[in-house]
Amino acid sequence: MNATSLFAAAAVVSAGAAHGTVIYSSTSNLNAQVGYACSSCTGVAFEPLDRFTFSNGYSVTGLNLWTYAGPGYDGGLSGFTFEVYNADHTKIIFSEALKPTLVYAGSRNRLAYDVVTAGVKGLHLGAGTYWAGFSAPNMGVAYGPYGNFSLIDTTPHTGIQTSVLGGDTYYQFLGVQAQGGSVPEPGAWTTMLIGLGLAGVGLRARRASRLTV
Repeated sequence: MNATSLFAAAAVVSAGAAHGTVIYSSTSNLNAQVGYACSSCTGVAFEPLDRFTFSNGYSVTGLNLWTYAGPGYDGGLSGFTFEVYNADHTKIIFSEALKPTLVYAGSRNRLAYDVVTAGVKGLHLGAGTYWAGFSAPNMGVAYGPYGNFSLIDTTPHTGIQTSVLGGDTYYQFLGVQAQGGSVPEPGAWTTMLIGLGLAGVGLRARRASRLTV
């Protein structure tokens, strides 16, 4: 790792502190960009999706993303959509429009890149497999052969696969592990809230009956 890479890594760790600690890195080598997957490089919209797996439940509070910053591209700084799909990328389970800030600007293999960071709100995932998507007009994300080689191109916001890219996009999730190691699914949250509401009604009814005896 050269001095530039060391600076970039240090900057990302510092940025991570603003949105939580790093709980997941998509690849084992975040300093070796070898290619870029674009959302609309050819005028045709794509959404690169990358598979990730959590062995525990987590609350994701932010992310760091390596983006392409060559001519005509702003590294995603004008904003991009971050989406999480289910295990077979047939359903969007989370979507948020993010406006990131720049952590570091550099170049590798004569290609300019940015490292950007953004906060994420309300993303709670249980243990399992998911797909992460990042898309915006004229946005590219860095990718290389260091992860689980799951990267695919899809039609934006549908999860429908159009091609296989191989390798993995370069990103990190920031956040905290859920207490007890798991996070209830959205449906479970609803059931729990309904149950708590009914319990509250029953408790008030019992108190009222005691008062009228």
